Amino acid sequence: MFSKVGWGLLWVFGFTINFIYFPLFATAQLFITQEDSNVYFMLTGSLIVFITSFMNIFTRHHEFKLWSQFLKMVVALYTGIITFAAIYRFGGVITPEGNVSHDVYDSIYFSIVTWTTLGYGDFQPSESIRIWAGAQAMLGTLFTPLFLAAILFSFELSKPKKI
Repeated sequence: MFSKVGWGLLWVFGFTINFIYFPLFATAQLFITQEDSNVYFMLTGSLIVFITSFMNIFTRHHEFKLWSQFLKMVVALYTGIITFAAIYRFGGVITPEGNVSHDVYDSIYFSIVTWTTLGYGDFQPSESIRIWAGAQAMLGTLFTPLFLAAILFSFELSKPKKI
């Protein structure tokens, strides 16, 4: 059996990996790294951040921790957008002029537009990242209502109960 100290250390380690290390890693991949990293490693890390941010809300609903849950979900949102932006940076997005851009800011813009499923049409995914753009649009479509539901769920639990 694990002691309380063991579980506490495991929680600190998991929290640090999920909500500090991986968002910083994804940001470094986007802004600093000059060579393409493993797409599957980045997407797996991003999905783990999503799952752990939602898991606490729906499994520990008896505990009211709205702000900590909200911050975890904001970090998950940030991580998802930045992870896909790093994928788009190395894969390239097609600009309105028809050129393939590997610019960081074009990638972030395209990632946000794809995540929110706005689809302005000014930037398009290149052939190599088309599947990732579709996956990001599906993830964004799933994440937004879950994010709102989790916030409303936590807020509803915080209200005093009428007898």
